[in-house]
Amino acid sequence: MDGSVLLKLAQNQDKKLCEIQMPRFKVTYRIGAKEILETMGIKNAFDPTSANFSNFSPDKSTFLHNILHGVSITLYEHGNESAFVYVSPASITVPVVQPEISFKADHPFFYFIIDKKNNILAVGTIVDGFQP
Repeated sequence: MDGSVLLKLAQNQDKKLCEIQMPRFKVTYRIGAKEILETMGIKNAFDPTSANFSNFSPDKSTFLHNILHGVSITLYEHGNESAFVYVSPASITVPVVQPEISFKADHPFFYFIIDKKNNILAVGTIVDGFQP
């Protein structure tokens, strides 16, 4: 499965109000990005003989040895249980909006972070840390 398949899945989903129960988690990930960037065509920056950083440094021997890419994602509860209750200025209570779907992540799952333009920014898995 590649990014285009995930993007197609995300684009074909209807937006619905959901109640989601998930464990708190924090994921920190670091990777050397040199090989990834080289496969994308950025090779000269890592070569001491052909790198050109003259706009950044007067030293003509400046080149990149590696680039580290890091991501940290933290999910925690906000404690706001009144998210679906609306009150007018006259203190008339509007009925609670019930979510159409309920999802309890009490098992391993994938997560995706997708921006408003449907670009996939991060993909991950949570496989442990669940309480019965």
